[in-house]
Amino acid sequence: MRRSCLSGRNTKSGFTLIELLVVIAIIAILAAILFPVFARARSQAHITRCIGNMKQIGMAIKLYEDDNKGALPRAYNIWYPTANTSNNMGWYDAAGNPNWCNYFEALDKYMKAPGIAVCPAKTIEKIKDSLVGLWYVNGTKPNKTKWYGAVYTPCGYDRAVGALPSPGANSYATIKWSGQNTPRKLDSFDFESQGAGMANTVMLFCMSGTWVISWSPTNFPDKIAKGPHDRGTPALFADTHVKFVEWNRVGDL
Repeated sequence: MRRSCLSGRNTKSGFTLIELLVVIAIIAILAAILFPVFARARSQAHITRCIGNMKQIGMAIKLYEDDNKGALPRAYNIWYPTANTSNNMGWYDAAGNPNWCNYFEALDKYMKAPGIAVCPAKTIEKIKDSLVGLWYVNGTKPNKTKWYGAVYTPCGYDRAVGALPSPGANSYATIKWSGQNTPRKLDSFDFESQGAGMANTVMLFCMSGTWVISWSPTNFPDKIAKGPHDRGTPALFADTHVKFVEWNRVGDL
């Protein structure tokens, strides 16, 4: 019987240069479409976690009030622990004990962990150096306190609806928590005099968001602190609900 045989022709094949270029172009187009989607999804995840943190802080404030006859922790804001910046005593005294203005320490036992005070989004680079007194032992790097990374600040002023200076617009009312010797009780504050009830009065917001700085600091010539939460920032209201608010409706430390 005659044995048949196949020819020894090489049957291997591969991509042509044009085909490779087409594949690369398709990948580039898909990347251009998907990367912004992934970035927005990540940003939204950060906002969701930030709002969750602030809800827990709101619960801690309520528990503190219950234990202190309805009074809020004494505080001014995260940049200047005391309202009088010429007499800014800082977060801790020489012995390392919390000063009257240290609202993080006041709320500590009501929070699950110090990490609740840290937004998952990055802190604005231009404000990091202004927080060393809270973030580092004796305000000196690299010895971190347990509040390293904390960025949630009480509002520094009582302001009526729409009173946030330019570039603020249609701003929410705000309430400061106290003075040095005058703890404040929310149930005795006249919210209506500010044109808003508790549900429309901001008492705490996230500094990793985007918000208004009315006093024109050198680092923010356009009076806008621009953070990773790029359209605004989460805010805690006096009735303890939390929501994301537009950048020009909150701020002014």
